[in-house]
Amino acid sequence: MDTSDKINLKLDTLMYLTFQNLAASAKLISTQDLYKMIIPAFDSVILTTHRSKFVQFVIFFLCGLDNDANGNQGASNENDDENTQNILSREFAAKLIDLVLDPLNPSINRQSAACYLASFVSRSKAVCISTACEAVSAILRFAEAYMDTYHTEALARNARRGATAGFGSGLQSNSSKVSTHSLFYTVCQAAFYIMCFRGKQCIQYYKKAIDYHSSLDNHAENDDDESHILLYPEPSFIDISSKRWTRLASHHLNPLKYCLESVRGEFLLLSDRFELIDAEILNKLIIEDRKMASGNKTGSQVKKPTAIRTAATLEKKRMTGGVGGLGRG
Repeated sequence: MDTSDKINLKLDTLMYLTFQNLAASAKLISTQDLYKMIIPAFDSVILTTHRSKFVQFVIFFLCGLDNDANGNQGASNENDDENTQNILSREFAAKLIDLVLDPLNPSINRQSAACYLASFVSRSKAVCISTACEAVSAILRFAEAYMDTYHTEALARNARRGATAGFGSGLQSNSSKVSTHSLFYTVCQAAFYIMCFRGKQCIQYYKKAIDYHSSLDNHAENDDDESHILLYPEPSFIDISSKRWTRLASHHLNPLKYCLESVRGEFLLLSDRFELIDAEILNKLIIEDRKMASGNKTGSQVKKPTAIRTAATLEKKRMTGGVGGLGRG
């Protein structure tokens, strides 16, 4: 057993003991109280740690404990009650969304939060489908606001001038483009990533919400009781309509081009199956994807993307491992 194997074994043992301690503590105090104790460490240490691979799962595990304590079956099974919500997982997802959208936060921390949001919503069984839809819709609103700001190629190029000033015209390349607009690309990839894992459920849930609220509107005149509990949120809160995806995919910043290849390919398959993107635009994107894939197989071998990365991701690694470093899907 070499040194790296011994280190990984020690880390695995430490995480196992940590999970055991959390499980035991959850029998004595509430998971909400445990969350309040741990979340400051997430803000100050975990979120800003480069290439964190294990510690972030403390939050995942805690949300799972809270989910089990409330008797929820989990979000990964399509037959689960789609309206069952886990308060703690929704609170953590909302926190990550706030971090992504907060303009006062450093851009690199916002990127890290987007990566954690995508991973958490995609992988955690404690995250209900309503939360998944709301997360995608929220980060799409950020992407749309960004596209409104840089609605022309000239505006996007002007934003890059500061990043390349003093280095000559030779650096006016895709790498500087990715660096300047890295937050936008990371947030977009987070949306694509969640859809790769939860897209089918999200689309079905969104359609049910539209039908549900349409039926409510049709019977509103004959219904004097406004105290009933809504089974689905307003469609505008969970809007993942094809209009939004088509606009995003066809924007001149071309966010799909700078995604991980696995995320891009899976999202295009999903878009084709559920008609998320206008057919003409989708066909062009598929052709571009095939060209990029064939280009990666020629010449020097492209380094494969590694596990989730956080704050200090280098530009070169972004170009080969996906913007923001969400890792392989």
